[in-house]
Amino acid sequence: MASNLLFNKHDIYSVLENQKRAMKEKARSAPKAWMAGNDEDVVKRLVDEFDISVPVLHEDRMELTEEEVDIDVSRDPNRPFVDRSRPFYIKGLRITVHVPFTGDGGLFEVQPASFTLNPPRGDVKSKELHLVYEVSEERAAALKSTIDEQIRSIKSYLLNLGTSVDQFRTELALLASAEWKARKESFSSRETVLSSLNIPRRKAIEIIPRQAIPVPQVLNARKPKGGQPEWDLFISHASEDKQLVARPLAQVLSSHGLKIWFDESTLKLGDSLRQKIDEGLAKSKFGIVILSKSFFSKHWPQQELNGLVAREVQGRKVILPVWHELTQTEVAAFSPMLADKLAVSTAPGIEEVARQILEVIKS
Repeated sequence: MASNLLFNKHDIYSVLENQKRAMKEKARSAPKAWMAGNDEDVVKRLVDEFDISVPVLHEDRMELTEEEVDIDVSRDPNRPFVDRSRPFYIKGLRITVHVPFTGDGGLFEVQPASFTLNPPRGDVKSKELHLVYEVSEERAAALKSTIDEQIRSIKSYLLNLGTSVDQFRTELALLASAEWKARKESFSSRETVLSSLNIPRRKAIEIIPRQAIPVPQVLNARKPKGGQPEWDLFISHASEDKQLVARPLAQVLSSHGLKIWFDESTLKLGDSLRQKIDEGLAKSKFGIVILSKSFFSKHWPQQELNGLVAREVQGRKVILPVWHELTQTEVAAFSPMLADKLAVSTAPGIEEVARQILEVIKS
């Protein structure tokens, strides 16, 4: 049973450049709330999120397991065979050396800047590196030197990766600082433009902690036949919009005593995705649809939207559109019906989106 080649799937340059690109995207979409923090803390937050931890082997905690197997020794040059075209099996051992490690196990697939044409082999299982050897019993005693040599080779590869990662950390910190500075300047420029309009800002709704809100008993007790809960709002969104829009919006609306159908708080391990979505659509009074470029490119959100549209055909106002980084032209290109509906944009902030939604559903 051959193990996989290590350090042979990706190159370190591509991995590090991908991390830099991801950090830039995060910095360029950082929320305005980060302005309240210390610049050094913001930069550290960005660096920590996209940092890479080179694995460290803990040889002092190595263990082995063994099992008896049949080994084909027909290719062994030290054994006298007349016909080597057929296998010849003898009893032997499969010995697996379990080497615990800390760090990012994915780096065992990454080729460092310096490498050999014969990389070591092994298998990564959770937080262990498994080194597998199949040997005849009489040769098991000589295995120690082979294990030591393989571990030396692996540590050499990790050392080379570490050199590149150390340089990457320095570059990442400088890049994060520059990107955050540019993001802050964009907020300042936007504020200057908005101030020049000389129009007062609408106050954001007050966000009250959920436990401080006396939730009406009717919300807790409202259950249809069969004991399944009804929902006040169903939130349809693409996964790319979960962190910045869907999750904070669900939290704000929940804090006002509303029952929200939101995938990560409603779906449980083993649930049927289609069945639970259908149930959420059927038993929700309104459906918030977070429209974005990501939404238009996905299958499931559009299926959810179709379900809400079917509800509106019956004469009820069900769909509450939320536009995220979209223009009316872009929405119209996807759905003229949606472009014609009164919508709320995320540009003024999640609190303003929630305020307008609350006005609709409580009217």
